[in-house]
Amino acid sequence: MEAIERATGTHTGKRQVEQLVERTAADADDFYAHARSNHSGSGSGSGEIVGAENLIHRP
Repeated sequence: MEAIERATGTHTGKRQVEQLVERTAADADDFYAHARSNHSGSGSGSGEIVGAENLIHRP
């Protein structure tokens, strides 16, 4: 929580941070499940997944 406060300059409650973490984790799981299903059968075999920031993440 302290890192969020330093980065944003505002106070964030513990419950708000917990809710953000839960939603972010769910979004990340959905994103990578969708990315894997779109890349299956592509034939590249590299295992690369393009991340939300258009960066390539290699396993």
